Amino acid sequence: MKYENAKDILPDELLKELQKYAQGKIVYIPISEEKKQWGETSGYKDYLEERNSEIKNYFANGVSIEQLAESYCLSIESIKKIVYSKKRRNKMTNEKCEITQKFDVPTKEISIVDILNTVYRSMEEKGYDPVNQIVGYLVTDDPAFITNHNNARSLLCQIDRDELLRVLVRGCLHK
Repeated sequence: MKYENAKDILPDELLKELQKYAQGKIVYIPISEEKKQWGETSGYKDYLEERNSEIKNYFANGVSIEQLAESYCLSIESIKKIVYSKKRRNKMTNEKCEITQKFDVPTKEISIVDILNTVYRSMEEKGYDPVNQIVGYLVTDDPAFITNHNNARSLLCQIDRDELLRVLVRGCLHK
């Protein structure tokens, strides 16, 4: 940054006005253009969003966290942050609010009830209240509420949360 004498660059009226507030002080005058968000100029932000979306898709299709870490040259913790981050939900437009949307979750061949029973037993074995822990997971989308004991966390994370909720609601309403 280059310092300049204000009397060399400012009109006399403006200089006299500034002297009332900051006589003898060094004043920084910022550039007036709008500041851009991080990564907008270089396109790196878009690249990361695309890469992270790709990682989430691979994970959803059964690629392990360890394999993803090796493929993308990232730490296991970085991959976990990407795949377990909350999904951004699209806000409904006024037009869509007028129509009831139909929501169908495709069923998988794995037994969700079996997985829930395994997770439930694992939570009990470790001394947790399984119902509270599973509710914590469903509400926050944070897998840390589920124990790793007996691979329970990994099993539960294989199930799409929407599908899990559908099975739970159907089970409650059919009794």
